[in-house]
Amino acid sequence: MSMHFADAAAGEDFLLGRLPHESKSGSVQSPCNILQQKQPSCQPQAVDEAVTGSLRYFLRAISIADHGCRLGIKVQCNAQGHVTFLDLSAPRRMSGGGASNVRIVLILLCEDMELNGRLSEKLGQLSALEEIHLDHNFLRGSIPSQLGYLAARSTGRTGELGSLRMLSLDNNVLTGEIPRALGQLTSLRWLLLWRNLLSGEIPAELGQLKSLSRLHLQHNHLGGHIPKEFGRLQALEQLRMFDNQLEGEIPKEMGQLEALQELRLSDNRLSGEIPAELGNLRRLKLLSLSNNKLNGSIPKELGELKSLQRLELMVNQLEGEIPKEMGQLEALQEPRLSDNRLSGEIPAELGNLRRLKLLSLSNNKLNGSIPKELGELKSLQRLELMVNQLEGEIPKEMGQLEALQELRLSDNRLSGEIPAELGNLRRLKLLSLSKNKLNGSIPKELGELKSLQRLELMVNQLEGEIPKEMGQLEALQELRLSDNRLSGEIPAELGNLRRLKLLSLSNNKLNGSIPKELGELKSLQQLRLQSNNLMGEIPKELGNLSLLQELLLTRNRLKGHIPRHLGALRSLQLLEVDKNHLEGTIPKELGSLKRLTRLNLDQNRLSGPIPAELGQLFSVTTISFEENQLTGCIPGELGELKLLRALSLRENQLCGRIPPELAKLGENGQLHDLYLSQNQLSDFAAKYM
Repeated sequence: MSMHFADAAAGEDFLLGRLPHESKSGSVQSPCNILQQKQPSCQPQAVDEAVTGSLRYFLRAISIADHGCRLGIKVQCNAQGHVTFLDLSAPRRMSGGGASNVRIVLILLCEDMELNGRLSEKLGQLSALEEIHLDHNFLRGSIPSQLGYLAARSTGRTGELGSLRMLSLDNNVLTGEIPRALGQLTSLRWLLLWRNLLSGEIPAELGQLKSLSRLHLQHNHLGGHIPKEFGRLQALEQLRMFDNQLEGEIPKEMGQLEALQELRLSDNRLSGEIPAELGNLRRLKLLSLSNNKLNGSIPKELGELKSLQRLELMVNQLEGEIPKEMGQLEALQEPRLSDNRLSGEIPAELGNLRRLKLLSLSNNKLNGSIPKELGELKSLQRLELMVNQLEGEIPKEMGQLEALQELRLSDNRLSGEIPAELGNLRRLKLLSLSKNKLNGSIPKELGELKSLQRLELMVNQLEGEIPKEMGQLEALQELRLSDNRLSGEIPAELGNLRRLKLLSLSNNKLNGSIPKELGELKSLQQLRLQSNNLMGEIPKELGNLSLLQELLLTRNRLKGHIPRHLGALRSLQLLEVDKNHLEGTIPKELGSLKRLTRLNLDQNRLSGPIPAELGQLFSVTTISFEENQLTGCIPGELGELKLLRALSLRENQLCGRIPPELAKLGENGQLHDLYLSQNQLSDFAAKYM
């Protein structure tokens, strides 16, 4: 190969350059302009001439002044000079040496990939084209119907000319309808039009593409019905039409696609029943019909899909029982049936699915008990049965699921004790048993769950003490034990949970003092201890929790002073210590809590003046100091709180005049609720009651 450079003619309009051929006179002809764009600033700067045998091809490197990017073309040609491969998609890394063969590969890499022209009708004149790759650009406009000209045609002397095998226009901004003429491309194997803005109905003519193995139309705005003619696509392996606006029923003719491996129709508006004929698709590996309006029952014929690995039927209106025939799907790894209206018991036959990794049956109307046979699912990683009507005890066989990472059984009617065997689930990251009728104590064996990140046992009838073994859960981030009947003291060992972000023990019968060791929880963001019988003082060590956003200690028996150290909690948004026995003054350091939105100190024994420094709480919306023994005047600085919506100071011993700054907030409608009754204010009016 020889290569030299020549100057390009001034004023020639290119976007991607033209694909020239050599005429009999030796001059260069340009038969087509692949992309059209009006950009007068787009001028060629250099021309590379690559010569192999009798072939002469040119690459024009062009610079677009508006974007400063260089655009690229990848071309393959045959010995007769016909363009057989055109790739204008994002550049791919290639190994060298390809340009020395009869088929020439010429690559000019693009830096920014901002191809945003329109597809020209003249693209249909490249009669020998075999593959078109224009994906992952910003091409706009409609798809030219002239692409239908690229069907196989006979030339007499050379036999078949052309026969487009791949058309990839995905990830652009193409609009309009899919041309019916594409149904003439009978040699087409891949038709990839996904992630565009295409609309209208899907042409029934696409059912003529007898060689098609991949049809990807997802992420568009296509409407209408699925053409029953698609049942003729005997070579089809992948059919992806999810995330459109398709309506009507799924054609029973889909059951004729014997080669089909993927059928993805989710996120549409499909209605009617699931065709029993889909049970004929013995090679099917993925069936996704989720997020539609499908009704009726799940066909038992789906139990014949021996190759099926993923079944996605969630978010529909399916009713009836789960067919026991589902237990025959030996290859199944992920059945997702959540968010339907399924009823009846969970089939024990599901315990035969030894390759199962996920079982999602949540948000249905399933009843009965959890089958102990599910304990045989040794590969199971996620079990989701929440929001049903399941009853009875949690089978101790659940402790055999060694691969389990998530166990979600919340929002049911489960009763009995939590099995100690759950402590064997060493890979478990999430255990959610909340909103049931579980009783007994929390098993100390749960302290063996070294991978556990979230433990949710709230809203049950659990009793006894919190096991100190909980302090061994080093990976724990959320501990939710609220709304039970737990008693005893808060274990100091919880201070070892250095990754803990949320600790919720509210609405129990806990007593004793708040452990100062909780001040070691440097990752803690939410501390909820309200509605217990906690006594003693608020530990000053809580002031070390620099990430704390919520400190809720309402309805306890706490006494002593509010620690001034709480003023160091610069991330704090909620501070509620109302309904305790706190005394002393309100620390002026609380004025440093710049992110605080709610401050509630109601029903304590606080005395002294309201600190003027609270006028620096510029994010606060609610301040409530009701039923204390506060004295002095209301500081005018509170009138600087522009976001304040509610201020309640009633039932104190405040005196003097109402600050005009505060009254002005009320008059302007910014301060919705101002309660000042049962004080000794000189200009009190009934509107402040």
